[in-house]
Amino acid sequence: MIDLHTHSTFSDGLFTPEEIIEKAYKKGVRLLSLTDHDNVNGISDFLKYSKKFKDLNTIIGCEVSSNFNDVSDVHILALNIKDLKRLSIYSGKTNDIRRERIKSSVKKLKENGYNIDYERDINCTEFKCLTNRNLANILLNKKLVKTFEEAKGLILNGGIAYCNFYPLYPKVKDSIDNIISSGAIAVLAHPHRLKLNNEELEKYIKKLVDHGLNGIECYHSTSTLEQTEFFLKLAKKFNLIITGGSDHHGVPEETYKEFGMSNRLQRKIPESIAEQFIKKI
Repeated sequence: MIDLHTHSTFSDGLFTPEEIIEKAYKKGVRLLSLTDHDNVNGISDFLKYSKKFKDLNTIIGCEVSSNFNDVSDVHILALNIKDLKRLSIYSGKTNDIRRERIKSSVKKLKENGYNIDYERDINCTEFKCLTNRNLANILLNKKLVKTFEEAKGLILNGGIAYCNFYPLYPKVKDSIDNIISSGAIAVLAHPHRLKLNNEELEKYIKKLVDHGLNGIECYHSTSTLEQTEFFLKLAKKFNLIITGGSDHHGVPEETYKEFGMSNRLQRKIPESIAEQFIKKI
């Protein structure tokens, strides 16, 4: 089994890099990548612990965020990174923006009667990257909400704590340039989350290809079979590398995001990707 998209406690996952390796390995994963949001701080632990498993192959990764039409973000996976320092400096700027966004969301929550304080509850934490998931988990742990979904409803678009900082995010072309300059390949993560129809998505991917995009995450735990088939056609049309990942965060409610799974039907990511992926890079 393979899984080229996972998150640890160094971004918004609930498991440490060591725990991710343990759990993924027990599930049968033998090609694994850690792709925390906008930082590579967990890579050292990830690589160090992976050496305990002689038949486990690892790929150094990161999920880089960029602006998407000023109302959302587009995620580009950097896989097989060679220059960690370069990518760390670049993604650090986005992390600063994320932190300001969370600070604004907490302020709105507080104004609406939620007993939460940025300095007390968040700024004191060890998070290397602050995301909406981090805030949702904090709300859940403080028992200010009953479910993870309720927490997301407060924070995401339409919620009382929603803050749009996306216009401040870097341009996707700059992200692709920096990923490639770091020696990695640039892969569009979970294309269906852009919420474009097929025609719009094809045009957008063509634009990304012109910017240097190398691949598409055709297999993802939240995609449908129909979406996967369309992504595979686009990959063939634009001669792009095909990758797949569970996007595992360890959230109990997200049982469909199990290691090595390609869609909500819990089908395994094809192992043939591993050969193609390694061959291409």
